[in-house]
Amino acid sequence: KMRGRHPVVRGRWKFRLLQFTGSIRSRVLLLVLLAIAPLLAERIYALHVERQDRIRFAAHQLLDLAKQGANMQEALTISTQVFASIKDPLPWVHSFMVALSDGQVVCANRPQLIGADLSQSTFFLDAMVRRAPVTSDFVIGPITGQPIVAIAHPVVRGNPVTDFVVVATIDL
Repeated sequence: KMRGRHPVVRGRWKFRLLQFTGSIRSRVLLLVLLAIAPLLAERIYALHVERQDRIRFAAHQLLDLAKQGANMQEALTISTQVFASIKDPLPWVHSFMVALSDGQVVCANRPQLIGADLSQSTFFLDAMVRRAPVTSDFVIGPITGQPIVAIAHPVVRGNPVTDFVVVATIDL
């Protein structure tokens, strides 16, 4: 039976798609869309997976940064406890310092020593390499100009890398 311009199919679902594809232009457009749709879906999925990977990587970096900050805070806490345990100043000890593994002094009994760089000092480098207490040769102290000897004791807390070095200088 024909009703109007389109045939009526009884007992079956009528495809409206057949009505849409009346012209050749619309059929080509539909074919192009069907060809591009899987490629577009795959690209969207790949972007989603890449975004999830970047989020996981950023979370991992943030966790590492937090651990590094906690380790530095712990080193400062330990050095503060060491200095607090020394109740009476010893007259022959010139200074106490705590230097990180890069040589930067982060804690000292003299404020002018904080921020000093010990990375080029032979006693500091020897202590980092040997991972054992080291005594320096006779040197002239950069602050007082007096002869001193430095004793460097590296602190290693279970990992293979020296965390920080406690340094004491003794007046001669």
